[in-house]
Amino acid sequence: MAVSLLRRDKRSAAASLKAECSRPDGRGVQLLNDLLDSVLSPERALAEAEVIEWCKCLIAGGESFDDFCKMVCAYDNATLCGLVWTANFVAYRCRTCGISPCMSLCAECFNAGEHTGHDFNMFRSQAGGACDCGDSSVMRDSGFCKRHRSTASLNIPSVPNELMMMSEHILPRVILRLVQHLRDGYSEPVSDPATERDLQKTLQQMDPLISLLEDLTKMGGATRSILTRVLANHQIYKDLCSGDLCTGEKTYAKKNYEKYLAALKGSGLVTSKERSVTSVLDQMAGASNVTILGATAGTGQMDSSDEEEQDGNQRVGKRKRVELCNSTKDPSIMDILKHKCFLEEILFWTVKYEFPQKMVTFLLNMLPDQDYKPAPNQVTFHLPLHRYYAMFLSKAIRCQQLDLDSLLPDQEMLMKMMVHPLQIQASLSEIHSNMWVRNGLQIKGQAMTYVQSHFCNSMIDPDIFLLQVCASRLDPDYFVSSVFERFKVVDLLTMASQHQNAALDTEHERSMLEGALTFLVILLSLRIHLGMTDDEILRAEMVAQLCMSDRTHSTLLDLIPENPNPKSGIIPGSYYFENMLSAVADFKAPVFEPGGSMQQGMYTPKADVWNQEFDPIMVILRTVYRRDVQSAMDRYMGFLKQTGKFCGNPWPPYRERAPLNPSYKGLMRILHCKTLHIVLFTLLYKMSMDHQNMSEHILCMVLYLIELGLDNLPEETVEEEEMFGEERCSDSWFHGTNIATNLNHVINYVRVRVPETAPEVTREPPASTSSDTSSFVQGSRRATALNRESSNTAQVFSLVAERRRKFQEIINRNSDNAIQNADVRPKTSKWTAPSSTPQLTTAILEVRESMLSLLIKLHYKLSGKQNSYYPFWLEDSESTSRLDPMQQSHGDGTTAVERILIKTAARSRQNKCSIEEICRKVAPPVPPKKNSSADKKALDKEERRQKARERQQKLLAEFASRQKSFMETAMDLESPDSDVAMDIGSSEQQDSETVYDCVICGQSGPSTEERPTGLVVLLQASSVLGHRRRSTEPKKLPTSDEEQIYPEDTCGTAHDVRITDLQQYFKDSSCLQSVSIGWEGGVYVQTCGHTLHIDCHKSYMESLRNDQVLQSFSVDKGEFTCPLCRQFANSVLPCYPEKSEEKSIWSPYISKTLQALIEEVEEQQEQLGMFPVSISSVTNLSKEMESVMKDIKNTTQKKYIDYGKTPGSPDNDFLFMYSVARLNLELELVHRGGNLCLGGASATTKRSCLNQLLHVLAMHMRLFRIDSAYNPWTRLTRLTQVIDSGICDDEKPEVPLLYRDISSLLLILVLTMPQELHKEHFTCIVKVLYNLLYTQAIATLSVRFSEEERTAWKNSGKLKIMCNSDKSWEVLLSHIIGELSKGKLYCASDTDQVSMLSTSVWSPQSIEYSIQQFCLPFLRTTSLLQHHLFGDDLPNCQRTEEEFGMLASYLGLLLSSLQSSDEANSSSCLEWPVAALDIISQWCSEVMTSAESHSEQVMNLLVQDPQWSLPCLLQLPENYNTIFQYYHRKACVHCSKVPKDPALCLVCGTFVCLKGQCCKQQSYCECVLHSQNCGAGTGIFLLINASVIIVIRGHRFCLWGSVYLDTHGEEDRDLRRGKPLYLCSERYKVLEQQWVTHTFDHINKRWGAHYNGL
Repeated sequence: MAVSLLRRDKRSAAASLKAECSRPDGRGVQLLNDLLDSVLSPERALAEAEVIEWCKCLIAGGESFDDFCKMVCAYDNATLCGLVWTANFVAYRCRTCGISPCMSLCAECFNAGEHTGHDFNMFRSQAGGACDCGDSSVMRDSGFCKRHRSTASLNIPSVPNELMMMSEHILPRVILRLVQHLRDGYSEPVSDPATERDLQKTLQQMDPLISLLEDLTKMGGATRSILTRVLANHQIYKDLCSGDLCTGEKTYAKKNYEKYLAALKGSGLVTSKERSVTSVLDQMAGASNVTILGATAGTGQMDSSDEEEQDGNQRVGKRKRVELCNSTKDPSIMDILKHKCFLEEILFWTVKYEFPQKMVTFLLNMLPDQDYKPAPNQVTFHLPLHRYYAMFLSKAIRCQQLDLDSLLPDQEMLMKMMVHPLQIQASLSEIHSNMWVRNGLQIKGQAMTYVQSHFCNSMIDPDIFLLQVCASRLDPDYFVSSVFERFKVVDLLTMASQHQNAALDTEHERSMLEGALTFLVILLSLRIHLGMTDDEILRAEMVAQLCMSDRTHSTLLDLIPENPNPKSGIIPGSYYFENMLSAVADFKAPVFEPGGSMQQGMYTPKADVWNQEFDPIMVILRTVYRRDVQSAMDRYMGFLKQTGKFCGNPWPPYRERAPLNPSYKGLMRILHCKTLHIVLFTLLYKMSMDHQNMSEHILCMVLYLIELGLDNLPEETVEEEEMFGEERCSDSWFHGTNIATNLNHVINYVRVRVPETAPEVTREPPASTSSDTSSFVQGSRRATALNRESSNTAQVFSLVAERRRKFQEIINRNSDNAIQNADVRPKTSKWTAPSSTPQLTTAILEVRESMLSLLIKLHYKLSGKQNSYYPFWLEDSESTSRLDPMQQSHGDGTTAVERILIKTAARSRQNKCSIEEICRKVAPPVPPKKNSSADKKALDKEERRQKARERQQKLLAEFASRQKSFMETAMDLESPDSDVAMDIGSSEQQDSETVYDCVICGQSGPSTEERPTGLVVLLQASSVLGHRRRSTEPKKLPTSDEEQIYPEDTCGTAHDVRITDLQQYFKDSSCLQSVSIGWEGGVYVQTCGHTLHIDCHKSYMESLRNDQVLQSFSVDKGEFTCPLCRQFANSVLPCYPEKSEEKSIWSPYISKTLQALIEEVEEQQEQLGMFPVSISSVTNLSKEMESVMKDIKNTTQKKYIDYGKTPGSPDNDFLFMYSVARLNLELELVHRGGNLCLGGASATTKRSCLNQLLHVLAMHMRLFRIDSAYNPWTRLTRLTQVIDSGICDDEKPEVPLLYRDISSLLLILVLTMPQELHKEHFTCIVKVLYNLLYTQAIATLSVRFSEEERTAWKNSGKLKIMCNSDKSWEVLLSHIIGELSKGKLYCASDTDQVSMLSTSVWSPQSIEYSIQQFCLPFLRTTSLLQHHLFGDDLPNCQRTEEEFGMLASYLGLLLSSLQSSDEANSSSCLEWPVAALDIISQWCSEVMTSAESHSEQVMNLLVQDPQWSLPCLLQLPENYNTIFQYYHRKACVHCSKVPKDPALCLVCGTFVCLKGQCCKQQSYCECVLHSQNCGAGTGIFLLINASVIIVIRGHRFCLWGSVYLDTHGEEDRDLRRGKPLYLCSERYKVLEQQWVTHTFDHINKRWGAHYNGL
């Protein structure tokens, strides 16, 4: 029959089947099932269009599917829309209609509603959501669309049965087929790529079926109700998954079911108890804004009144907690783990398939159906009715002054009303105790939402207030017993050393008891709705948040709950808020820490707040994460230690509470009920006996409750309580309810129920009892005799039984029929009173203690000393007036105990006498069955603990000291105390060899040729010096079209122009020795100072390559981190083996004449390039030196190396190598502040690697031989004939000496000298070069003179020619002017450009000053070179005017006696090897000879100005809006489009496109390309639309932070808050300093690869 139906038209077949199914004989249903067996057969692909078409036609029952949809939608009576959407869905939000700020509406509901004139906005959903139309808890009814208003559903008729008949028969089979498909398609492990592809294929195949189900859910409530029944009904699931209706093939059904069981076993449900299955229902609740219930706690109890109904009507989501070992095969356990309905299994597969979007959307679409919710025997944080009632009570009492009793129901209703909020508090504690791990992170997310600031006003605060109201009106004993019962710690509250707890595991008992006590403290301490004013509430909230952590202003605004009274005016950001903030907090300006973290402007509590207002109870209430409580306590401890108030580990301070509103006075009765006192006594006893599961927090809360009771005594006096207590109560524990009296009450014996193995069982009976029976293990008659003997002999206490008796009394009192109407059933076995537990036995425990005696013994235990407490009033009888316990508000547990004892003594004369008596005779309690060694162990326990704490504190202090010392040497770049240079290679001059420590193998020894040691270094290309300018004023960032930045005045551009001009007129090889390069793209070498063996480093790199851990650096590029300090590095610089004795201090004034030294230098230059470690004798050291030289070359781009006309020529390499030395010397000078007045104090000198770098460079530079015919030394020291330019191959002359860079000549001469270079020779070279430098200074100066001034100085100098004319600047100036005038060179200088150089008259003083300023850059660089070569300490002076004389004396150019005298002028340093005028004439003739070919460039080449200002970034405007308004719509200069992410280079001001594809060149985006061109791989960019700085360093980048902050010192990343931003000068200076000192890699830690995509 099914085959014939398949051949027919689908619609006609469906119509006939619908008619058949309407008959009562059931034949039609059988035919339908046969057809479905074929259509939904597992052999057919689920994605077949034929299958989906059959399903649609059968569901429609012969109608077209579209017509069927319209008919069903007409019967939709759902009052909730619930439309679920995913990312990028356009939705609406109306603030006028919204109650919750998170409300959202779909476009259909929004357009169908009345929102004209409302404050609404359209938005594009980022992660998905659901429509809230119809949900009155989220939005006002007036905003509902016509379809979802509550009155709209009243006029809609009910859906006809025949319309949905086919759906009811077909949908179960459709869901079954979906589940079968999910089972078949799943395989482990999911992490395998092939398996992951298979899972994706499975999901794709079921897409059409899921789409069909989604369409059905969108038809309205009729189809959703059918789907709900199918998904949630246990019987349907059982019949289809285990009956014959599976597929008709039992073989397939069996295999399919086995796959399900295999997946179930492989899930977290059956492994160790630490694993869990995520609750998808909870995730849905967070995403859909619809109330949904969480899953049952792992050890949760069922309420007794609902237990039978729960057993008979199990519903969705119910789970029992099962703990299995991996090897268990118990079939009954598997029965529990198996799912009970389709919904549970689909949720299971949703998790296993990692939440496929369509499945989640389908499940979320079902949420509007009310039957879709799980069973009520679970916990939920989202039932709001009682909270509305609580807020109504609060407003009525506070605002309307109504009588609270007139608004409250009867006692029975209050009892029922408190059950749910009390269960929530218990569940919170369970969640924090990790008892809900099977629900994953979702349940923790709900718990955090419940307490966080955005929702606390409508969630936890009303719950606490309602419980406070209930506690103030209900019997206190009943309320206290209810609390401990809900927290499941009743069995723990026994004085026996052992107990059985059927409700909790042992590992959860302590945390649950802590939770119960903390809840009671919060309940009794919180005053938010009990009398605090709005100002007091705001202050308390603010103090609590600030005590947890320093907060930014915006964070504080976000964390402070909105005041529940909208008319109070106290809202975040208001005038009241700012005033309150300034009253309780100090503002800390934003700083940058050495570790690299960028700190924003923070508010920190004032000292008075810590001292008087820090309230740990408020902190506990407002903490989302428990670690915040510990953070607050750590900060509190830091304050106490800093102010000297307390040096130990403090306890949370006790704070006196504000007075209660008279309507809530009954709340304090909780503190004066016997049940609580019994609990407090029991816990004090257990703490004193060191019972398990007791903690310091429990004792703290117990003492807190006792102190609260003493501060809130009832109105009747203590004497009245003592007098009438016995008559008013016959309870055997305490005679009264006043805590002041009960503290002194002695408990002699207690009858306890303990396991048979407990130590108490074997004890002998007390002597005070009758002795007719020697054993009373199970004898009830014996127990009765004991009770009959004395009411104080033995007491038994059951919180559960006490609660039941009180509950029954109240019900009987309220209604005569209450017993018949109230279904009060006994608890199940896990809540049975101890007396009925068969495996327990009765024991008599001798106590003979009072709470006072226990407190005093605990004082001994906490202090670690016997008899540690002695009442101070016994020492001074008149000291009673000093009983001010609040003077001891700060301290530890002993302080808390002392404070309680002082208050107790002040409240009662009898207690005072009792304390004195106890202190005289008390002894520490002895736990049962402890021998002498155990006693000693118990007594010494606290002492050992204290010593361990002291040792730990000492170790931590030592570690902190070492860490601070390391940070000072490794990170601080501006330390003013490093006056003494600590060069790596010469730090131990007393030893014969320098010894190095390898940070990898730990061995110490010298660096040898066979096993060299190297410095950990970072090589990086640098263009910092190239961005220096002449002007000391930084360039401003253009903020208008009229403003521009011209790069022509930069150091890099000026040197490029100079070398180009030289190469145009002179020999190329000579040009490449006349200048230095590296101003742009030079290589800077820096080190952390740590050394390692080269072979150890290679092994270390190999281990990094094999390490699978994701690293932030590229090992393939040679990058690594120092094994000791973790500083970023990329090479190792070999340490040259040397002996310190070679660096002997040599006095420059010895018997050798200058001429003799000049000859010695010349002789050494004529020798071959002999080097101790020559290339001919290849050693490991020479190999490593060659290797590091390759690394240096590869660090920068080729265009920054090849300046010669012949690429790759040796002259290029020669120029590059000495320029590396020049760059590192110049950068060190910049780091020292640009001068050496104070010795250039800087921590960089401690980590200098220049000495080792010079060795490496010298080894390679000596391979180059300078032709003696062109040796500059000869032309510097003797009179020679000018070489005919015709002998040059290119017919170009040598560069005249007056055109050459003196510092470059110095490095060439020093680095090509044979090692070791003696200091006397170094000084000789400096003296000779100074003569040339002085001549250049005068020549440059003469060009700046006017024609009249030149004539005047020329004639003046001629008149002063005398015997000492070689050191007279007037004579030399006159001579140079005369020589240069011969070639009419000055004619070209008489232009406007040159005349602008000087507009004042030149005096002798100004001339001397100009010459010194011209010479100072050379003297500074040379002094640094001498310092690194010979280890001399740099001199220092206090005034900049003294710097020239100081450095000249340091270099041996000037006698020390002349350093500070008037004769210490620049000419005094001259010492000519030959006649000054003759050699100057020779140098000038070189210029004159070559001037004919470049007369127009003579002055540009002759005038050298080595003075440059320090490098700096662009000057930014004060207001960020100035930048934003100009640049955020500025068009790109390349593509002429407005960039999506515009950025600015803060070095040169270039406007670039971040990640712009339009400006991409050869796969490099514009920012990366610009960083290479502008900074040689380093770029600093300001992102216009985000206000943050991004730093690019090579192939990596990082988000640096923002230099623009709001008025509260906060960043506004991505401009989300839209606050006005202002420049933070301090941050900008830090950014500039990191750029100048090349420390981006060291300080900023969060780097990532940019893959050229920025």
